[in-house]
Parts: sequence; C-alpha cells; structure tokens
Amino acid sequence: MPNWVGTSWNVTLPTRNVKRFLNYFLTCDEVDKLRGRYLYRTFIEEDSIDIVETSPGITSLAFFANSAWSLESILIEREPDEKGMDRCPCLDWVCKDCEVIDLKATGDEPGMCFREYIEWDPDNGLSHDAEDLTPWMCEECHTMGYWEDEDPDADRTICPSCGHKLEEENDG
Repeated sequence: MPNWVGTSWNVTLPTRNVKRFLNYFLTCDEVDKLRGRYLYRTFIEEDSIDIVETSPGITSLAFFANSAWSLESILIEREPDEKGMDRCPCLDWVCKDCEVIDLKATGDEPGMCFREYIEWDPDNGLSHDAEDLTPWMCEECHTMGYWEDEDPDADRTICPSCGHKLEEENDG
C-alpha cells in the first residue's frame, strides 16, 4: 500500500481554463481511468473545491488532493509507465497547458514524516522543496502532531492541545 501525501492547493489561472485544470485530477471514487490526460495517482476531494473569480477572467482555486508516494515522484519526476507518459503528464506541462498564473501546493506525508512544497509560475517554472517533520504524541490526550520547524522557540516539552508535559524524547 502506498504512502499518501495530503496536499493543499492554491492555483490562479484564467477562468476559461478552470474546468480543464480540475479535470486533470482523478476524483476520489475513480481509479486511473481510460480517458484523456490526467495527473497520475492524484485524487481531488471534490467537496473541498473553492472557486473564486478574483478579477474579470481570472479565478483562484483552493482545494485538497491526495497523491501516492510523494508529490515529487508523482507530479514532477514522472517515469514512463505501461499506460504511456503522454496520458499522465507532469505538473509543469499541465500548468503550461492551462495557462496557470500561480500555483502553490503544500503536502504532508505522515507515514514517512515529510512535508513538500511545490510552486509554479510562468517566469520561473516549477520548484520543489521538502523537509522532514518531527512527530509528537501526548500520552494524556492522545493527540498526535508535528513540530513546525518555522517556530524554533516553541516549547516542545508541552502538549499544544492539553498542556500536559510530554516525555523527554517525544518523537511519536
């Protein structure tokens, strides 16, 4: 069973290309199906889609999707497979095809404890970065989470949910 990366997407693009962009994602109840091009093993949660026309002819999308393994392996460094690479393009190709103005995606993979960041714009193309996450678990309230590296001053000895003192070596 693959590890799954749950990803928050924010995309700005021409309104005329919204449907085309969203159609590159499989829906959660689909399997890789015989249809046109689609983003390989990437499933959009249809009830999470927020569409806002920010100015005439320009729309912002916000939604949640799940991808198998990692964003980098599924959306960026696609290897040809038995279904044919042309059916499952990389994200860079999709952004160009849909005339995306700006794309930002942040995905967490809880099983392997990493977070990925993808950004795309027409001038700079696609960029990807990743970081390891440090998990924690509270024995008192049974809450689990990850310490955010961007807050180095956080007290990592106290549960952020209930205030209970965490174990000395609390790494999940």
